[in-house]
Amino acid sequence: MADALSEIESILQSPPDTWQQYEKKGEPWGIVEMELRECKQALKKYMENPEKAQPADKELMHVAAALINMRLFLAQSDKE
Repeated sequence: MADALSEIESILQSPPDTWQQYEKKGEPWGIVEMELRECKQALKKYMENPEKAQPADKELMHVAAALINMRLFLAQSDKE
C-alpha cells in the first residue's frame, strides 16, 4: 500500500501534462472525468489481453491521484 500511495503522491507532485488544460480553467472534475475515461479504455484492453495490465495499473493510479486532487481543491475552496 505504501508503494501505491507513494506513486499517487508522485503523480500529484508532477501531474501529467494533460491536466494543465483543466487546471488553468479551475476544473479539477474535468481531470477526474478524463482519467476515468482513460482508465476504462485501459481496463477494456486488459480484459481483452491480460498481458497488457501495466497501462491499466498506470491509469488506475492516475484516477486515484485525480480524485485526491479534487478533494484537495475542495478543501482549499472551503478555506477561502
